[in-house]
Amino acid sequence: MKKVINAIRLYLKTSVNPVTLIVGIFIMFLMSTLFVIEPHPAGSEDYMSMISSLGIGHVGVIIIVAFSVLKPYLFKFYVSSSCAKHLFITAPIVFTSIICLTYDVIFDILAYINIGASSLADIMIFNSIYSGVFILFATFIGKQKYEGFAVFPYLALLALSGFISKNKSFQNGFGIPVSLSVIITLVLYMAFIMVTVIIANRWWKTGNRTKPVTKTIQALMGWK
Repeated sequence: MKKVINAIRLYLKTSVNPVTLIVGIFIMFLMSTLFVIEPHPAGSEDYMSMISSLGIGHVGVIIIVAFSVLKPYLFKFYVSSSCAKHLFITAPIVFTSIICLTYDVIFDILAYINIGASSLADIMIFNSIYSGVFILFATFIGKQKYEGFAVFPYLALLALSGFISKNKSFQNGFGIPVSLSVIITLVLYMAFIMVTVIIANRWWKTGNRTKPVTKTIQALMGWK
C-alpha cells in the first residue's frame, strides 16, 4: 500500500501539468454548460444524438492525461524507482478513474435537475461507457505496441454512438429505471478497470517501458 501511495504522489508531482489540467477541466465542464442550456427531452428527434455526444466532454480527460504520461515514459529514472510498477499502472488508472467518476457524477446531477430521472438512466450508461473507454485510452497512451487497446474500443464506441443516435427505436432512450442504470454503471466501471489492469500488467511484463528523450521533446516540455 505504501508503494501505491508513493507512486500516486510521484505521478501527481512529476506528471500533472497545471495548464493541461485547467484546459481539460474547462472542456469537460463547457460540455456540461451547453447541455444545461439546451437539452433535448426524451422522444425528441435529437435526444439520442445528444445523449451519445455527451462523451465529448471526456476528451478533457485525454488532454489532462496525455501530457501527464510523457515524463515517466521518457526517463529511465522512473522505471528504476521502487514504486515503478504502480507509477506506470496503478497511478494513471486511479487518477483517470477519479477524474472520470467526478465528471460523471456532476453531469448526472445536472441531468437529473435539468431533464429528470427518465433521461438520467440513459445518461449514466453512456457516461460510464465513455469513461471506461477513456480510462483505457489514457492508461495506454505511450505504451508501445499496446496503443491499439485504447484506439479500437474508442472507434467501436464512435460506431455504437452513431448507430444508436440514428436508430429511431432508441428515440425514447433505453427505457430502464435509474436503479438498474446505477447497477449497470458500476458493473461497467469495474469491468473496464479490471480489463485495463490486466492489459497494463501484461504490458509491464512484455513492453518497452521507456522512450528516448529527444531534444525536440525536451524543448517542448521545458526540460533541461
